[in-house]
Amino acid sequence: MFQGYRKLDPFILRFIAAEFFIQLMNSAWQLIYNFYLLDLGYSDTEIANFISARFILVILLSLPLGLWLSKRQIFPLIRWGMLAITFAAIVSLFATIRKWEVLMTISLVVFGGGFSLLQIGIIPWLIRVAPPKQQPEAIALHFASWSTAAFLMGLTLWSIHWLETWQMSKPFILGTATLLGFIGFLVLPKQVMQEAIQPQEHTKSTIMEDFSWRKNTVAIVPQFILSLGAGLTIPYISLFFHAEFQMPWHDFALMGALTTLLVASASMASPIIRLKYGYTGAILGTQTLGVLALVAMGFTSSLANGTLAMILAISLNMIRQPLFNMSWPVIAEFTMTFVGKKNHVITSALRSTIWGLSFFISARLFILLREQGLSYGEVFIITGVINTIGIGGYQYLISIWKRSEPKTADNAALI
Repeated sequence: MFQGYRKLDPFILRFIAAEFFIQLMNSAWQLIYNFYLLDLGYSDTEIANFISARFILVILLSLPLGLWLSKRQIFPLIRWGMLAITFAAIVSLFATIRKWEVLMTISLVVFGGGFSLLQIGIIPWLIRVAPPKQQPEAIALHFASWSTAAFLMGLTLWSIHWLETWQMSKPFILGTATLLGFIGFLVLPKQVMQEAIQPQEHTKSTIMEDFSWRKNTVAIVPQFILSLGAGLTIPYISLFFHAEFQMPWHDFALMGALTTLLVASASMASPIIRLKYGYTGAILGTQTLGVLALVAMGFTSSLANGTLAMILAISLNMIRQPLFNMSWPVIAEFTMTFVGKKNHVITSALRSTIWGLSFFISARLFILLREQGLSYGEVFIITGVINTIGIGGYQYLISIWKRSEPKTADNAALI
């Protein structure tokens, strides 16, 4: 299973290590920040407003940057993104402690913008620098490094609280985690690896002629729908367990750690799943099972036995998250295959734009649904319906790809 990962270039492995530290910081913020805002007296709809701010720059910058980078080196953009994330986290923490809401919003906007630079650049950069046969492993390791860091951070936070060695406040934990993000920036390789930039076929052609906009649009629509579902789930899982089962932050950190360990394993196994079951099993199968687990989790809040309901909710959450995450590396690879080589960077930019736009829309939709009195369980059931539509979209895309691709031995394994 790990033979392909050992063959990756040391430069790529060092880059993944830098990502790992950035994700350590991001994981601490995801695990604790919502609980800290609850401590400060903010409601879940007010927290959703702050969450939506993270996606404003993602929406505005992703497509222009993708167009600009399509014929340029990507790695410098990634370096600036990591620096922006760390700086914004420091400002955001200071503003939150002081409850300076305008500065909180601005810093969260920059925080999200920094992550958008990473989202735009990482997968196209890996495709440019990794040999074709190593690209699935490089992309899978990119996804797995983030979930592995989340596991270690969650386990560390829970262990510190359980051992009661230090009485650390949430701001202190967030500040310490932010320093880890700065270490990630320092670990990032200083030398730039040569990138295989796709040459322009028509040097005087317009942007509309350079890129297959129709193919990109068709490829992006299912991701937009799935991202809407993700945006209604990922940022609010902590609020769900706190509101329905009064789960404290340290127990949520432990659950998150155990879940992300499964996520990391699932991400690492995704190339094997893809080769064994093709795009149909690796995308449609895993997403469908994930939807079933999500909808079932939504029904747990209505069970009379609170202890049993919480155990079921935790179990279903630990099932649905690895299933959803297992498909994302394969979706990324399939999308790049579907659109063709000259569209890789612009497709990545469109994916980042769609991700930010969908999460922003999801945050507004979450506020609307909660203000209408819907429970978290009902929100998750609606999310399951949205995801089902997205799965249907990928079924359609895969059928198009099967008809258009030549029946080579390599492609036959993916069908």
